[in-house]
Formats: sequence, C-alpha cells, structure tokens
Amino acid sequence: MAYCFGDGFSNLAYPTNPVLLICLGLTVVSYPKWLKWSSKLWLWVILVTIAFLGLAVAIDFEPF
Repeated sequence: MAYCFGDGFSNLAYPTNPVLLICLGLTVVSYPKWLKWSSKLWLWVILVTIAFLGLAVAIDFEPF
C-alpha cells in the first residue's frame, strides 16, 4: 500500500514522466511553475497518505 501511494505521488514530480511533460507542453505552464503550484497540494496528499497508512496499520490491513 505504501508503495502504491509513493509511486502515484512521485509520478507527479518526476521531470522525466512523459505524461507530465506532454501535458505541460500543451499548456503555457513551465515545469518550475508546476512544482511551485503543486507543492501546496502535495502537502495535503502526504497528510492524507499518512492517515490512510496509519489506519491500515491500525486495522491490520494485509493484501495477502
């Protein structure tokens, strides 16, 4: 579960992510501007991720 959260979260930041580069290329938003804007949202995503992982540990959630 932590790997899935981390993978999805990191895909929003990697400058080599082709989907991110194509989307930014189709707009007038530069990569530094994207990082500045999205960093505010990442804080909330990290907090929600920590809460969900804490809940998963508390209820002993296991996929296998």
